[in-house]
Amino acid sequence: MSTEIPLKCECGAVTGIADLDPPGNHLVCMCRYCQGFAKYLAREDTILDHNGGTDIYQLTPSQIHISTGIEQLRCVQLSAKGPLRWYTDCCKTPVGNTLAAKLPFVGVPTAFIDHDTDEHGHDPLGPVRFRIYAQDAIGNVDNGHQTAPLLLFARAAIKMLVHSIHGMNQPSPFYDAKSGNPATQPTTLDRQEKTALGLPADP
Repeated sequence: MSTEIPLKCECGAVTGIADLDPPGNHLVCMCRYCQGFAKYLAREDTILDHNGGTDIYQLTPSQIHISTGIEQLRCVQLSAKGPLRWYTDCCKTPVGNTLAAKLPFVGVPTAFIDHDTDEHGHDPLGPVRFRIYAQDAIGNVDNGHQTAPLLLFARAAIKMLVHSIHGMNQPSPFYDAKSGNPATQPTTLDRQEKTALGLPADP
């Protein structure tokens, strides 16, 4: 059985394949920064659920293969120490959240993953295992964690350790293999722009 699943932005200019072997963590994040990112893209209605959550599947950069439109990738950093949040310039589809070039981690919003359920109603990404940062959610959240639970941190840490041993931070569509620099210059926001997105200004 194939473990590959199509990647596609909303307008179809950026396409590719994600390899789901090994499988990742499937979660919904309701943090203010994920909500702020959707607002930055002016895509709240199509990215966020009714609680302000973003559906995310955590993989490694080496599992993401962009075949067309890679020149459309852009990124923004919403806080001084926060992840780089990647999106397409063509239609503002979120692509992934990365931490650093050396870390084998990318949280891919499922808006970029073509993961329709099959005839039996099975999602190839599997069920959502965690609903995190309910403290920032819109309305009441059933079965949500106020922050990120220890179990998720432990699972992610173990996966990153194993993936680091296997060098799964590269190849990466997000960082240059030699320099470790982002593939495109990150946009940073000023205090006024962050306030408009409902985000705290960095000290």
